[in-house]
Amino acid sequence: MTFVTLNRRQSADSQKMRLPTASWPARRVKTYTRSMAKPHESAPSASSSTSSRSHQQQQQQQQQQKQSSRLCPRYEHAMQILGKRWTGLLIASLLDGPRRFCELTATVGGLSDRVLSERLRELEQEGLVERVVYPQIPVRVEYQLTEKGRALQPVIDAIHAWAEQWIELPCPPSSPAPAAAETAATSACGEGEHCESNA
Repeated sequence: MTFVTLNRRQSADSQKMRLPTASWPARRVKTYTRSMAKPHESAPSASSSTSSRSHQQQQQQQQQQKQSSRLCPRYEHAMQILGKRWTGLLIASLLDGPRRFCELTATVGGLSDRVLSERLRELEQEGLVERVVYPQIPVRVEYQLTEKGRALQPVIDAIHAWAEQWIELPCPPSSPAPAAAETAATSACGEGEHCESNA
């Protein structure tokens, strides 16, 4: 009995001594695998940051290209004003001096009273034309260019020079066109003014 108990004690002691040797490599393997996994975990964050930066740079380049290719907003607004039909002709007529409503109708052929009123109102809102009312009987109303409107003189002159060089007029029709005096006599006056036939 004593011999058996001694063998059991020796076997138990040997197992106790072997336990640290068996568990130690496993711990080292775990720590080694964790240390090897850390660089792989940090790698995706670095690549994602670089991709986001490149994407932002591409967006900034696209915005800069759009801004550089776009026309000047002031130029666009100026062309929207001057590009409307009859506006350039009205400004060219007013560069010669103040004119009454019926005189503008007679100068610009084919312009109706309603459209003339709209164009004059738009030019007044843009600060190009001012409406002057003379308190007399009958009431006299004249339209004249402001300083901002008179600054368009070089522009109108340049368009005149370009048209003389490059624009070809169609052949005149066989039937004579109505005289300008008859058109001026038949045109109606507006804006509350009294227009005489010899004005």
